[in-house]
Amino acid sequence: MSEFSAECQAANRIAAQLRGLPTPQHRAMVKVKVALGPKVRKPRAHATGIPGKGTYLKLAKQALMAEVLAYCHEFFAENDQLPPQACIAQRFKVTEQTGHDYLHRLAKEGHLERNAVGKWRFANRQK
Repeated sequence: MSEFSAECQAANRIAAQLRGLPTPQHRAMVKVKVALGPKVRKPRAHATGIPGKGTYLKLAKQALMAEVLAYCHEFFAENDQLPPQACIAQRFKVTEQTGHDYLHRLAKEGHLERNAVGKWRFANRQK
């Protein structure tokens, strides 16, 4: 320990005594016990209906996919093609990547498929 740090410690000890604070040795001997309340368990998220958790999320995604599919039908009726990712993103106020994910999810559910040139089309259900 350097001479400078010993001097600082002594000065801090004197200042603490002048302010009426306990010394470091005294603080080490005094143990303060804090009374803790009973431990409360958080409710499970799936039971609370919190968005993004459990069954709530599943139902919300199903409803959203139905809206996206309805939008695809509306867009197709007006434009003779399925909406691009950018249009889906703009309509549902999400990023283009999320619009891309919506199209892929509809394809996974069997509503859409790719044609010979790689464009999206409504799936042919007569297989």
